[in-house]
Amino acid sequence: MFFLEKKEFGPKQIRGAAGLCNSASTMCIHAWRWKQIAVCEERAPLDDIVKSLPVERQGLYQITSNQPENS
Repeated sequence: MFFLEKKEFGPKQIRGAAGLCNSASTMCIHAWRWKQIAVCEERAPLDDIVKSLPVERQGLYQITSNQPENS
C-alpha cells in the first residue's frame, strides 16, 4: 500500500514538561508532523495528485509505502 502524506504545522502536547517523571503537567509546543491523507494500492495515482499541485506546494507532500523496496 502507498500513502500520501501532507506536512502540517500544529500543536503537540508533551507530558512531564517540568522534567520530572512524576510531573502531571503538560506543555504545548508547535511542531511539524506528517498526516496521512490518502491510501492507494498503486503509486501512480498518488504521483498524479502531487504533480497536479503548484510546484511550491509539492514539497509539502510525500508518498510512503509499507512494502519492501525490492518487491
